[in-house]
Amino acid sequence: MFQFIETLRPELEQMDRMMEREYRLRAGHISHFVSLELDEANKYLYPGMLLLAAKMFGASMEQAIPLASVVQFIRMATHVHDYDGKHPQYPVLVGDYLYSHFFLYLSRYNALDKLAPLSAAICQIHEGGIIRKEKIEEGNPSVADYISVAEKEYGILLAEACKIGAQLADAGEKSGETLYAYGRNLGTAWGIICSGFQQVSPGKFLVQARESLQLLPDVPERNLLALAVDGLAGNQENMKKFMVG
Repeated sequence: MFQFIETLRPELEQMDRMMEREYRLRAGHISHFVSLELDEANKYLYPGMLLLAAKMFGASMEQAIPLASVVQFIRMATHVHDYDGKHPQYPVLVGDYLYSHFFLYLSRYNALDKLAPLSAAICQIHEGGIIRKEKIEEGNPSVADYISVAEKEYGILLAEACKIGAQLADAGEKSGETLYAYGRNLGTAWGIICSGFQQVSPGKFLVQARESLQLLPDVPERNLLALAVDGLAGNQENMKKFMVG
């Protein structure tokens, strides 16, 4: 679905190796206690977008890969918290262990300036989970509730990931905010689709994500960002339907 994954394969594999070291506990690999399985799109969208934004403006991958790991620790912790498999006593413990590594890596790689926005994104993720439970699963949800959950659970973190990529290259406030808007819209659309919210179309958010790209430099990375929008839309014909709708 996302062509940028293959382009970034070496960097993403380096991130995987870095994180794999943290998955090995004295009691065993954390996959013995919870599922870490995600399809490739789910696994690499968030760290991949950070790396792609960083590459767009020439940031050092030596600096970007640990920050991609930070975002991935947040994603994996959230995924683990939702796990209810054969060991239901472990998800909170393992999820909290993974969340703690986002702070550890920010400290280890001198990136504590990213603590506040990423902590706020985690708060939004959990607030979205509360709305999902109270409104969508147990209440009488409105269209706004579906959008709010998708944005909070998926959109805000992707927005921060894209912005961090630009910040690593000192790309400037305007570029950072443009990538933030791109990530927020793409992530919200991704959340609508992943959550199966048929009550609301992702089309508006996909269109807004693509429009924001016009403010970015015309470089290969921008084309990959556009292809990510198209991949999420399914194909160009679906994109036209979204735009009309």
